[in-house]
Amino acid sequence: MAALGVVALTIVVVTDFPRSTNLTDRSSQYILVQTQVWSDIQSCDAGLASSITAVGEILDHRSTDVATANEIATQAEPNCSPVGNSDLLDLASITIPNILENYQVKQAITDLNTWAFPNAAAIINDLRGLLINPNDAKLRADVISRQKTMDALVADAQRILNTDAATFHIPPKTFSLTTINSYPTSILPK
Repeated sequence: MAALGVVALTIVVVTDFPRSTNLTDRSSQYILVQTQVWSDIQSCDAGLASSITAVGEILDHRSTDVATANEIATQAEPNCSPVGNSDLLDLASITIPNILENYQVKQAITDLNTWAFPNAAAIINDLRGLLINPNDAKLRADVISRQKTMDALVADAQRILNTDAATFHIPPKTFSLTTINSYPTSILPK
C-alpha cells in the first residue's frame, strides 16, 4: 500500500514538472502569454479612449450631444470590469505555464488587471459624472490621479515584459494604452 502511495505521488510530481525547459520552449510559451495579455486588455483600453473622446467633445463644446456621450461611457464601463468583460476575466484567471514560473509575467498581469479594474472603470464613471457636473474638481482630480497610477502600472508591466523578452530573445509586446497625454485639456483639472 505504501508503494502505491509513492507511485501516485511520483506521477503527480512528474506530471507537474515542466517537461521542456529549453529556451525555444520558454520563448514560444512567453509569446503566447504576451499575445493573450495584449488581446485581453484591448477592449478596456478602447472603451476608456472612446469615453475620453466623447466626454472631451462635450466639455470642449465641440458637441452638445450629452446623451450620446453618456451612452458611450455607460457601454464602455463594463469593458473594464472582469464581471462585464470575458477578456478581463480571462486576464484575471490566466494560467502561467510552469516553464515561465521563474519570470515576473504574473506581476505584469496583476499590474494590467489593476490598470483596468478598478482604475479605468472608475475613470469612466468619473467621466460620466463630469457630463452632469463639468466643474466638479474632485472628479477631475480623481481622473488624473487614477490615470497617473495606471501609467505607472503599465510602465511596470512593460518593463517586466521587456526584461523577460530580452531573456528569451524575442520582441516584447508594446502596450500602447491610454495615458495622461491622451486627455484633452477640457478634462484636466482647472
